[in-house]
Amino acid sequence: VGAVGGVLAAKELVPLEYKHLLGGPRLMVDLKTGMLAELILSFLITFSILLVIFKGPKSKFSKNWLIVFATVTVFRLGSSYTGPSLNPANVIITLVY
Repeated sequence: VGAVGGVLAAKELVPLEYKHLLGGPRLMVDLKTGMLAELILSFLITFSILLVIFKGPKSKFSKNWLIVFATVTVFRLGSSYTGPSLNPANVIITLVY
């Protein structure tokens, strides 16, 4: 709720000559499919990062590389549904506005 309120407040406070620069990801599927995609992708990214942190290699370099790889992979998987954001507040507020 706070994120949606912040986005709405920011959209109201931006001067009129810069409103055309505002944009964001668009929901490219229906709302139920988008919400399901957000749920599954958020679970995947959280689970993969926790797996790397607790069961991954000891090397900090390898851990960081695996976390980056997992994050980029999940973002690429979800980009056809919600754009590259994985932020439900950002996607839904652009749908409402």
